[in-house]
Amino acid sequence: MASIFCQVTKYSKYFDYLIMNYSSINYLSMDYLGKCIVCNLRECNVSHFQQNFKNWTSDNNDIDKFIQDTQLSAHNKIYNALEWIPYYKLHNIKGIESSKLYRANWIGGHINKWDDKKHKWKRGGQNMFVVLKNLNNSEFMDEIALYYKLSSGQPYIIKFYGITQDPETKNYMMVLRYTENKNYLYTNDIICESCNCICIAKRFQLNFNNWTSGNIDIDKFIQDTQLSTHNKIYNALEWIPYYKLHNIENIAKDESSKVSIANWIDGHINKWDDKKHKWRREDQNMSVVLKSLNNSKFMDEITLYYKLLNRRPYTIEFYGITQDLETNTYMMVLKYIENNTYLYASDIICKNCNCICIAKRFQLNFNNWTSGNNYIDKFIQDTQLSAHSEYKLSNVLEWIPYDKLHNIKDIGEDEIYKVYKANWIDGHINKWDNKKHKWKREGQNMFVVLKNLINSKLMDEIALYYKLSNGQPYIIKLYGITQDLETNNYMMVLKYVENNTYLYTMI
Repeated sequence: MASIFCQVTKYSKYFDYLIMNYSSINYLSMDYLGKCIVCNLRECNVSHFQQNFKNWTSDNNDIDKFIQDTQLSAHNKIYNALEWIPYYKLHNIKGIESSKLYRANWIGGHINKWDDKKHKWKRGGQNMFVVLKNLNNSEFMDEIALYYKLSSGQPYIIKFYGITQDPETKNYMMVLRYTENKNYLYTNDIICESCNCICIAKRFQLNFNNWTSGNIDIDKFIQDTQLSTHNKIYNALEWIPYYKLHNIENIAKDESSKVSIANWIDGHINKWDDKKHKWRREDQNMSVVLKSLNNSKFMDEITLYYKLLNRRPYTIEFYGITQDLETNTYMMVLKYIENNTYLYASDIICKNCNCICIAKRFQLNFNNWTSGNNYIDKFIQDTQLSAHSEYKLSNVLEWIPYDKLHNIKDIGEDEIYKVYKANWIDGHINKWDNKKHKWKREGQNMFVVLKNLINSKLMDEIALYYKLSNGQPYIIKLYGITQDLETNNYMMVLKYVENNTYLYTMI
């Protein structure tokens, strides 16, 4: 027997869904014993529905056929079955939006299961609230198919119980579950054309009328990020009301912007709650950074930080935008990372790499150390600024605090130089840890050689060993520079090679 849905495919692309899910079952077939070939029962849900077909009609062949087809598919999925609901079973009918939506009480309530003793359907939700949605008579089968698809695929969002007809206007109406303050659920553009469901982007879009930043450009930018998040919720920004931010304190300021720390009461969006029809949030009362925007260039800065968010979410997490109610200054709401206020500087992006590269991480830390010698500082910084990618980290020198070197012992000297062996507690830089926002290191407590530098020739010798280290790293490896706190002598920190102290003389 051909699929019973084949006759109704003319109405809409949404019938493709019905055909895909139900066309393989011959709903009307019984075996020679009168049992349903699907359920292997003499009386299954389908037989109960089928035996009642003669007792009702909508007076529209297409609607009757559609309802019957959903019932004939309900062998073990009673919640997928629609029913014809007599209009007199609906009381207290009141308009709730325009002329298409009404709220009513459904006296009988929806079908629950078959009562074998009383030989009738048990029902739940007596006198429940439902929504009555007028059908556009010219396209009503398309709309019925659409809502049936939604109800079957996402029952916590849309629940479609059946169809009724206003006896005065003769308009057909869908009977849907009522969800308070969620009238958008009953609009015809609820389906995302890309995802063919109510996706994340669609949920954002349906809420656009409920907020504004007061700035068209900001509104559009936030909305565009939300409309791109069909299945990537972390890419969406949101408008964050300022009153949701408490305990605001200034922590930094530069020429173009101010940085504050605050507690965000609600926390950030995590995922959609189908049952409660709202966003689930996490990290309530979390610490966030508020970075004020330069009004003349704020869209450039928003775009920059959003780009960072997509490329390196562990580096910068950009949650949304708010506005100081007193100054009217717009502010980005960013993840707070303790002791890393440099992340919120306006010059965070490397112009060569167009991202926060290795060289930029070093540069943003220049203010946190000094050797006390401008030439040494510049030499170290130049090696760091040349390392845009991780594979060039081996060429980087660093300033190594003397208190990070333990167990210092004299192992050799000549007329000019002294050489020491020591343990370097931290070990050398390996790569950047995006989650912890610091350098990963290896070789903790490793042996290193400390080689005294003669002040009159220190830059020549540093340059020589740096050249050797880059050209022959397996022979000589220069990690950085330190300074003896007692003698004030600068010292190179080199790889230790046992029984090869000649490597540390002037070679």
